[in-house]
Amino acid sequence: ILRRSSKENIFYLNNRLKRSLWYRCILEMFAAAKVSKDLGDLSYLHKSIQCAYLTETLYQVTQRKMDVLLNFKDYYNSSYYNIAKALEKEGILNCIQNKHQSKDEKVVTNPCAISSIVLAEGLNMFFTYAHDLNSAPLEAIVKLRESIHFIEFQNAVAELQGINPSTIPEEQKIPFFINIYNVMTIHGIVLVGPPKSLIDWRYFSAFACYELGGFPYTLDKILRILRGVGASRTKLDKSFRMGDPRADHLIKKPDPRVLFALATHNKSSPKPCIMRESNLDQSLQSITEDYCAKHVTLDKTKSEVTISKLFFWYLPDFKTGDQEGVLHWIRPFLTTSRQETLDIILQNPSHTTKYVYNWTFEVHV
Repeated sequence: ILRRSSKENIFYLNNRLKRSLWYRCILEMFAAAKVSKDLGDLSYLHKSIQCAYLTETLYQVTQRKMDVLLNFKDYYNSSYYNIAKALEKEGILNCIQNKHQSKDEKVVTNPCAISSIVLAEGLNMFFTYAHDLNSAPLEAIVKLRESIHFIEFQNAVAELQGINPSTIPEEQKIPFFINIYNVMTIHGIVLVGPPKSLIDWRYFSAFACYELGGFPYTLDKILRILRGVGASRTKLDKSFRMGDPRADHLIKKPDPRVLFALATHNKSSPKPCIMRESNLDQSLQSITEDYCAKHVTLDKTKSEVTISKLFFWYLPDFKTGDQEGVLHWIRPFLTTSRQETLDIILQNPSHTTKYVYNWTFEVHV
């Protein structure tokens, strides 16, 4: 029997049958609580508790032994912990001393230009091994990790330690942080392998870290900066605390198109692109149009729109309020003929929207 008070959940296991039934469920909730604490996201724990109550309700109605609804589906594969441990072992990924200069002697005069140069080197490294990475990724990553290309890349990213984001003009922050995000993603994948699920990616982005201007910046923190996500609301929340100097870099007018400039290197990922201040708006427009062309599917006969889960995960960024609003946000990025098809679908009051995402590793060339 499960009872819930305002402060805690209490479990009463009346007999051995129920103990056997609930043991896996309780283990699942412990796992969910650990993940929620690690990622600063209570949704994992809330989902596990909801499933527990629903399982108990079904048991009370049917009085039959059954598998709990959770059944370790979310946490059966612990690859996300392996990613976290590997990245923790690596530490700050760009803390590699340059052989010719000490860290204190480095002077970076144009951070945005440096970030684009380092990203170009990382992409060139990835593209050199693209065929092997797409056909046999694990073997190719080991080979790449031991190559001279990766050594040169590590020396290049070490130069980023000399960048102080406080000195970057506001108009250069978006291209700079997009480039750093994409550089760090490549770096992390070469070191620990590609994430294979959303929870893998959440841990990857929470532990992959660079030092910039004396402060650590994880992928998650950089994403929050680009999205303009401010101070934390709860102690568990992993966003910026009050007084955190990194919060000074939050983009004041966030643009949701940046989401389609952040490459995670899977079949549903945006294609990586080097960003420069001189053509930022044009680049964001182009990559968003390209992403919508590949990851928005319109079925007029079924009145169904299939779109990437990026539009679901970051729904608040589009400031549209609901799924219907997201479809209207997408419309200008479609070709004229596809806009007309979307209009026809939206006229049907029973139209549906489906979200999909494929985590299979892929290097986009």
